[in-house]
Amino acid sequence: MKRTLLVLAVCLIMVGVAEGQATRTWVSGVGDDANPCSRTAPCKTYAGAISKTAAGGEISVLDPGGYGALTITKSITIQGTGTLASGLNSSVNGFLINGAGVIVVLRDLSVNGAGTTLGVNGVRFIQGSKLIMERVNISNQSNRCVSIEVAATVNLTDVTMSNCTSIGYAGFPSAPPAVIKTTLNNVKSFQNGIGVYIANGGIANIYDSVISNNTNVGLVSEQNSGTTTVNVMNSIISGNGTGITAGNGASTTRLTGTSVFNNTTGFNFVGGGQILTFGNNYIGGNGGSQTPTGPTIPGVQ
Repeated sequence: MKRTLLVLAVCLIMVGVAEGQATRTWVSGVGDDANPCSRTAPCKTYAGAISKTAAGGEISVLDPGGYGALTITKSITIQGTGTLASGLNSSVNGFLINGAGVIVVLRDLSVNGAGTTLGVNGVRFIQGSKLIMERVNISNQSNRCVSIEVAATVNLTDVTMSNCTSIGYAGFPSAPPAVIKTTLNNVKSFQNGIGVYIANGGIANIYDSVISNNTNVGLVSEQNSGTTTVNVMNSIISGNGTGITAGNGASTTRLTGTSVFNNTTGFNFVGGGQILTFGNNYIGGNGGSQTPTGPTIPGVQ
């Protein structure tokens, strides 16, 4: 009898915990983190809502407002569709993703590091399996707009990264080799130190994107460990200090249907890196004497 009562008590506790987290919660500019984060009693911040949201659930934004920075340790969707969902992250990371195997979706958000000091990173991914970002604007970070530091699959669509002192998008594992698989679709990276940096065995597909007016380099592919491959399709690389740098051994950048215009230095090859063209790109107005090699695939001109 005692054993039966004990089992029943444990089950009731587990049910209570499960009931404490909803699959969908809400935040509002006039909410309160003491609320249950329901539609009619929303929370005030992302941090207040995530503890009340089940793994794999969604935090939805009800109205325009600033909802703060957030550390993410479980699979979650942050959804700001239809509102001005923003977060100011002065002197901290906007979103820090650090959870084994987590899948995170960030949609229709603004991450702004403005303040007395800039933010550190807009989005920093140090543990997890997948990141999806759609219609996200990230700006004013002292380090990187988006920093991917562990093997993962990353898809960015309609994302703008600007005014980040170091790098706009960095696929740069802290413990290589660790393959980061990146897709950048209709991405804009401008007025950063480096626009896009792919390194240490990463594989990146960039298409319908603009990498422009970055102080140092527009696009870097670099191999310090593993083989790094970047494919650029139907994009613009313009107005950067150097348009494209391929360096340090087994790194290859392929260009097709892409415009490389008005960079102070067009192309920079370092330590055996390759920049290959399929012969259908538009290249002009760049400084420097180096040019891509191409076409290298029979039948492609």
